[in-house]
Amino acid sequence: MKPPGRRSAVLLLTVATVLAAGTALALSRPPGEGGPAPAAGPRPVVLDADEHGSLVLDEGAGEVVGYGADGEIRWRNRELADRLYVSCLAACPDAVGSGASPGTAAAPAVWQVGDRSAADPSVGGVVLWAGDPEHLLTASDTGTGRTRIEARAPGSVEVRVVDGGDPHLYRAADRRHGLLVLSAGPDRSSELTVRRTAERWEVSEAATGGIRGACLTPSGDQAVRYGPTDVRRSSAAGGGELTVPVGEVGHCAAAGDQLLVQRFTGGEGEGEGEQTVTELWDATARLRWTRTTAGIHAAELDPAGTAVALPTDAGVLVLDTAGAELGRYPGATDAQYVSPGCLLVLGPGSAPATHCTTPATTAAQSRR
Repeated sequence: MKPPGRRSAVLLLTVATVLAAGTALALSRPPGEGGPAPAAGPRPVVLDADEHGSLVLDEGAGEVVGYGADGEIRWRNRELADRLYVSCLAACPDAVGSGASPGTAAAPAVWQVGDRSAADPSVGGVVLWAGDPEHLLTASDTGTGRTRIEARAPGSVEVRVVDGGDPHLYRAADRRHGLLVLSAGPDRSSELTVRRTAERWEVSEAATGGIRGACLTPSGDQAVRYGPTDVRRSSAAGGGELTVPVGEVGHCAAAGDQLLVQRFTGGEGEGEGEQTVTELWDATARLRWTRTTAGIHAAELDPAGTAVALPTDAGVLVLDTAGAELGRYPGATDAQYVSPGCLLVLGPGSAPATHCTTPATTAAQSRR
């Protein structure tokens, strides 16, 4: 899943902010892959999605839109568009948003459940993850270079105070496992594992490391951590570790035997603009393929590990593990896998549609 930043976890808005900022340079770059030249202005992006619905940030309209699985609009919320962390609750498109955008005054958390929206000043800090308004994981700055993590459930609050700030939660596709990473200084981090059950949150003690970000396999049994010089994939059970010699990574995804990493750059020469370098590696640390595209775009790896959805300035490409093109969606602005073989694509008109390819079918099927 994407993090906030990718596509993710609650961090999907972080990635969405980068994506939206990157599109401001669209007209100064040559047309990207996947279709016609991109339109000017911010492009809608997927903040979070599952089999039940999706959250779409339409920055141009200044709102977050909640869609059902049928592609129909369930609600629109302008307050959520001003929140830094936005994610689905137990099922999309129910959502929570928290944290003020940089340079703005503090703002309360906003819950959107069904067609009802409510501000909640009682939530301190930001909501990193929530199943509903009573089951939530929050983070708040202590003002001393540390962060207070609270795991709340009816009748209980579990607290961890850890070194660092700027919390990023990387969530597995099963929506039960996560890895929380905080920056504690140059190439120094604190990390905590998180497990969500029906009744409560299980949060580990903090471990110290030197990573900048992470991703989890769909079941959460393996974690991938990236630092300044390499990417390491290890088993949660303490098995062997795979090291890939790629530095300055900004996004990753892992499924099956495949590991996807991306680097976001400012271009190699004057006037080239921002670029995304996407690489796919296998379980033997062999590079399967690499692709450089214009703009800043977080890619998605199918939970089955069989395909990559790569947004570009001009559309979304779907590639197999050898780098061959499986399909393209011209004019689409973003995409996210909601289950193995099922890709939610945000089309030119901003309405999402889910396209599924399964072993039992020979062609992609679409449902709106």
